Amino acid sequence: MKLSGLVVLILLSIACGTETGNGLVTVKAGLSANSSVDPQGTVLTLETAEAVIDYFDFVDVKRIEGPYIVDLIDRTATPSLAGIDLPAGNYPRVDARFSSDPKLLGHNTLVASGLIAYPAGSSTPFDLTLKFEETAMFELSGGIDIEEGAVEDILMDLDAATWFASLPITQCLDEGELAIENGRIRIADKGQRCKDIEKTLKDVIRNSGRLRED
Repeated sequence: MKLSGLVVLILLSIACGTETGNGLVTVKAGLSANSSVDPQGTVLTLETAEAVIDYFDFVDVKRIEGPYIVDLIDRTATPSLAGIDLPAGNYPRVDARFSSDPKLLGHNTLVASGLIAYPAGSSTPFDLTLKFEETAMFELSGGIDIEEGAVEDILMDLDAATWFASLPITQCLDEGELAIENGRIRIADKGQRCKDIEKTLKDVIRNSGRLRED
């Protein structure tokens, strides 16, 4: 009886897709807001945003190796980040390694596009591409509890509302350091006032993460 009972437990564990004492989680990384306002009051709205993430690290417990292409608008990933088997416990932090891969997103780390409310009273499409290697920490005070046998969603939010808050995009456009070319604006390092746009964005993106339970 004892042997047959053990076999049943093993079969149930296999059928559920988890080890005994574990839960299943789906990681959903994305934007908690898709618009940001620059210092001159101009609104920039992201309509598409994809990032390459090399791995997700449930610190001191488990690392999920990629690379992954993560759609930050609809919170999907390729390959999928659904059904990750994690030991039951408390998770106050998950790290994500933003990276680049020669086979993904044109060897860029982040590729995004959207609309900027410029010139005043109209909108102009913009494009943004960044290449960087940074680890972003997503934290939640008190953490997220994963219980044995639970099926949970873990939300990793990037607060895009902060991304352009310190960047003088409108002023750079007014002064000609950034320009509308073929009907679009490419946000990149240009001139003097805008020479550090890419570095500032990388730092802000890295520090804009937070962890949340659905």
